[in-house]
This record gives sequence, C-alpha cells and structure tokens, in this order.
Amino acid sequence: MNFTDAAQKDIYHCLKCGLCLASCPVYRELRIEGVSPRSKAQIAKALLENKLTPSRHLQELLNLCLTCHACEANCPSGLQLEPLIVTMRAGLSARYRLNWKKRFFYKKIIAEKRLLPFSSQGLRFLQYLPINPRIGSVYPRYIPWRERPPLSRILPEYIS
Repeated sequence: MNFTDAAQKDIYHCLKCGLCLASCPVYRELRIEGVSPRSKAQIAKALLENKLTPSRHLQELLNLCLTCHACEANCPSGLQLEPLIVTMRAGLSARYRLNWKKRFFYKKIIAEKRLLPFSSQGLRFLQYLPINPRIGSVYPRYIPWRERPPLSRILPEYIS
C-alpha cells in the first residue's frame, strides 16, 4: 500500500480506546471486531509494517466501511481514518478485482445518479415476489421506499 506521509504518522495516533465503536453503524449492526474502525487502523498499521499480507477477505472487510466519518467525530486523538481506508481499498482493488455483479452495480447504477432512485424502487418491488430473492446480503423487503422530495423543493425560498 502507498500511504502518504501524513497517513503513515496518523496510523500511530490510534489509542485503541474503543470510543469509535459506538458510533460506527456497520459495527453496531454486525458486531464483528474486524469491521470496527479500531481494527481498520490496526490493519493499516500491520500492512504498513508488513506484518499482514493483503487478501480477498481483507478487501471484503474494508468494503463494508461506509466512510461516514462517524468514527472520526468520536476519536479523542483525531485519527483521520477515511484516507487510510480509501488507500487500502485502492491497493486491494488493484490486486483483487471485484466480481462482475459488483462492478456493474458500482459503475452503472451508483455512478449514474439519475438511475439510482429508479433502480432502488425496482428492487423494492421484488418484495412482492413469492420467491423472496436475495440481492447481495440484503433481502428486498428491507429496501426502503423512495422518500418524498425535500421541503426545500416544494416550498419557495422566501415565504411572505
């Protein structure tokens, strides 16, 4: 992995205190230490010191991170984890390509901002099928309906 100099110094700021665990939505849902921000900092440190070899399993753990910055907001030492995760993801994706379904989803559905709301609604209607298909690790019944437009689009900017 090619970490920047600032990121290399930042890796050693992690105190392993665990304050980031309560704010991480992925860790709260899965309760797996490998997906916690604390472990991602230790993984980056081990990769930097060549104590850990990159693997597909490591790539799967890093891809679970939402990069929502919730862990950074609660970190007492001010560790910036998002640049580390992005660097590790880039290095691992160069070595281990995603399967064709994920590549299609990321490049065609998520990258096209116009298609994303419609594709999520199409997935939402799958809940009514009698076979109950599974999309990745999410059952369609858990995909929420598209929300109404924000109030800022409905109301004028100035109310007189």
